[in-house]
Amino acid sequence: MNGGVLVTVYQDSASVAFPDFPGREIVDAFKSAGFYYAGKAWHGKLATIPTIEGAIGESIRRQIATTQEVQ
Repeated sequence: MNGGVLVTVYQDSASVAFPDFPGREIVDAFKSAGFYYAGKAWHGKLATIPTIEGAIGESIRRQIATTQEVQ
């Protein structure tokens, strides 16, 4: 977990888990990107993860980049 956000990448899909409610703006961004909420995380296509500003967005981008370097 990085900054409280955990990103798990599965080939072309991803799940993004937040320790607490991330706020309506972030929830709406994930819904608009076609993500669905299940099992305490947002799930959807890796290519459509919404761009989130600030520390949360930076944490998400950093974790995705690290995962892609390993693959």
